[in-house]
Amino acid sequence: LVAAYLQQRHEIWWAHLAQRLTDAASPKALTVFDAYLDHNDLDTDRGCAFLNAAAELPADHPGVAVIREHKRAVRDKLAELVRVDAPHAEDPDALAEELFLLLEGAVTHIGIDGDSKRMRTAKRIASAHIEAQG
Repeated sequence: LVAAYLQQRHEIWWAHLAQRLTDAASPKALTVFDAYLDHNDLDTDRGCAFLNAAAELPADHPGVAVIREHKRAVRDKLAELVRVDAPHAEDPDALAEELFLLLEGAVTHIGIDGDSKRMRTAKRIASAHIEAQG
């Protein structure tokens, strides 16, 4: 049941991200941050359902595989977008990893702080990193 819930959550969020990306201006990697900020179907005052579930589930639970796949997909999408946003970046995978870590830290704090202030800060930092590499 938990794995099915997480899979559905992934599909809903992923559709939201895809829609946001169709209309997004460059740099599109920042749209991933926006997707977390404006996704109405998420209970944002509780933080990320995937991180919350990961903290509670044993490593061999089927839900953990869904969590890992979701996080891998987000990280891979960032890498794809970084290659477009910053085609001259020295190491686009390293830049994508930095953006992913900023995103994850900010998402965690939505649940802790109850607001999106740190997500907006993370987006500003991400923008500066992309601009410096672009």
